Amino acid sequence: MIVTLLRVDCRDDAAADEFDKLTARVFQQVTRHEPGTLVFANHMVAGQPLTRVFYEIYRDQEAANLHSRGETLKQLLASQDALVAGFHIDQLTLELAKGLPPGAT
Repeated sequence: MIVTLLRVDCRDDAAADEFDKLTARVFQQVTRHEPGTLVFANHMVAGQPLTRVFYEIYRDQEAANLHSRGETLKQLLASQDALVAGFHIDQLTLELAKGLPPGAT
């Protein structure tokens, strides 16, 4: 399993609104075309209106690669300079989990 935690800080309110629209399109792409994406969750951070946190779990490296090649994600990445002030990505090692398919951990 591949687990990713991504924190994004948008430049301003207008950038956050545009980022959220693009993220909604990525979510639709993931839902329709990525069966190997087990979890794709976007969170807003209380008290930090310009920050978004993504928690993503992929069945395997192939599923993670499929996600990274998605056209909508490519559009989001292409516009990140105009929308994003900073970001941080962590690869996580899943030790224990409730709610994932049997054998996922």
